Amino acid sequence: MLWLRSGVVQKMVVGILILVAALLPLRAGALPPVEAMLAERSLGNSQAKVTIIEYSSLTCPHCADFHRDVLPQIKAEYIDKGWCV
Repeated sequence: MLWLRSGVVQKMVVGILILVAALLPLRAGALPPVEAMLAERSLGNSQAKVTIIEYSSLTCPHCADFHRDVLPQIKAEYIDKGWCV
């Protein structure tokens, strides 16, 4: 019964409540359909003659550098002007 007095149960209950609160937005219907999430996405003019295809990883530090440093320049110089998609 020492674990009951030490607050372990209370800490477990608080942890479970935090987990449940974090998962509440994930109830059915809160997310878009899987097909919509997996569909191709594009930026820029869909009629542009040049297409840039990007492959990236959410965990790759080089990809993060690209999105932070290079993509804004490419977007401003080419995509926003409608030269490529």
